[in-house]
Amino acid sequence: MNASTAQSQSNFSIFLLGAILNILAGLDYTSLMDYTAKAIIGGIVWLVFKVIADFVKERFIVNGKKGEEE
Repeated sequence: MNASTAQSQSNFSIFLLGAILNILAGLDYTSLMDYTAKAIIGGIVWLVFKVIADFVKERFIVNGKKGEEE
């Protein structure tokens, strides 16, 4: 690696860090936290429905087919 390539990569890293910090400075953290809370609550609701559906499927549908086979 020659010196110009190392300098170029260093400049790009500094530019990328500056761009990321600029984006983070402009974020509205209250709306971001609101969205995060909604996403977590939505995921929990989905998980509860999935567990209930698996329970119902195992309990009623699979056991019902075992009774028909006998």
